[in-house]
Amino acid sequence: MKIPNNIKIYRPKGCEIKFIGNNYYVYKVHSVYDKKLKRPKKITDYLVGKITAEEGLIPSEKYELKEAVKIPPRNKEYGGYLLTKFLIEEDIEIMKKIFKSNWKRIFFFSYIRLIYHSRLKMSNHYFNSSYFSISENSRSIGEKQLSELIKKIGGEREKILSYKKELKKAGEYLLIDSTAVFSDSNNLGINQHGYNSKRDYRRQINLLFIVSSATNLPIYYRILPGSIRDIKSLRISLQESGINEAVIIADKGFHSNKNVEILEQESLRYIMPLKRNAEIIDYSSIMKTKKEGFEGYFRYHGRAIWYERQNAGEKTAIDIFYNLQTKVYEEDDYLGRIEKNPEEYTLEKFRAKEHSFGTLTLFHNLKSESSEKIYTYYKLREGIEQVFDTFKNTLDADSTYMQNEESLEGLMFINFLAVRMYYKLMNIMREKEILSKYSPDDIINILKHIHKIKIKDTWLTSEITKKTEYILELIGLHIP
Repeated sequence: MKIPNNIKIYRPKGCEIKFIGNNYYVYKVHSVYDKKLKRPKKITDYLVGKITAEEGLIPSEKYELKEAVKIPPRNKEYGGYLLTKFLIEEDIEIMKKIFKSNWKRIFFFSYIRLIYHSRLKMSNHYFNSSYFSISENSRSIGEKQLSELIKKIGGEREKILSYKKELKKAGEYLLIDSTAVFSDSNNLGINQHGYNSKRDYRRQINLLFIVSSATNLPIYYRILPGSIRDIKSLRISLQESGINEAVIIADKGFHSNKNVEILEQESLRYIMPLKRNAEIIDYSSIMKTKKEGFEGYFRYHGRAIWYERQNAGEKTAIDIFYNLQTKVYEEDDYLGRIEKNPEEYTLEKFRAKEHSFGTLTLFHNLKSESSEKIYTYYKLREGIEQVFDTFKNTLDADSTYMQNEESLEGLMFINFLAVRMYYKLMNIMREKEILSKYSPDDIINILKHIHKIKIKDTWLTSEITKKTEYILELIGLHIP
């Protein structure tokens, strides 16, 4: 009987598939030379497991035991796994409902992305060294299984869309357009030469996010070709997400009269940063002494932010924000450039720019909103980009050898889950007011050194310092 391709792709090396009853079974085989027949003869060794189109290879208990003997489990990473489970707990039920039997693999891959920023090729190592395999009673998960997983879920994009729609909650949404991921893969058509704010014109993929202002978490993403930077993609993304309207937070360089006109025609709400030398910005009022030109100030993450609103049209306004700490840093940085490169940087140019140091200017059509809210919305964009930067290196490393767009879509979904968990941790830390002392990476690095140690037949948690106990208590995570 001919073995179907959706079964054949899961066949391990050195094995054959047999159709017995209603199942496809996998057997380890090898060949020996038969002197009588004067040709190689196939020898069947033992049962490896069975294959289903839905779950792939399901190893037999004897095979798993045979493989486990090779690496005696005595010390397993525990804290990072438990943190991941704590952060993804609400989403697991959605995973089970939509992805059914694949949910554990999705959980595992997002776990090693969050804790180790792991590439696909390291997944075997982290599975063997993690308590995940013991606690979740999971069969072996390695590079091959995860490669198959991301291709499968990436090819079922309707399930990914269903998952994202489950994350929607009442409140306002921000559409973040967009962050670039570079990929020199010759196997993808979607990575194209395009523009980004850093003037890097390598082949790239653009990512678009929608973030819930109610939960401060990303709830939607979309992959766009690197050459696509038009407003039509924003409208299509909103329609696909099922969100009727959102505030579009554009990146630097997006502002132009044409783009503003199209956004207004589409009845879209927007916030976009202006370059400091933009002619429509009037700095005269903020150049006055003693902050006389500012309307007032608010605090953002403990820092005083001064602001002034200028009218820019019937529907539009310009908000100028000023931060003293940023001004001091930028002045010192520019003076350092004068000292190192006096041919390009001069005191005359410094004095011409001095009034704009420490400022951020945002053009928007949200006149009914406060300047503080406009600022907070824009900073959320910066936060999303910074968090995703954490995962860009591993994403780029894996996407360079992606064979198709389905695998890229699946890989992006895993990274999306990791970004959501990272942001959940950041939200908890912000609520507990410990972000000034620790970063999310600090917490992750502390917890991943908590292990389970097997003594005889019992798994015991390794010793935990008082400092770690204090941090665990702050974020509300109990280590059993």
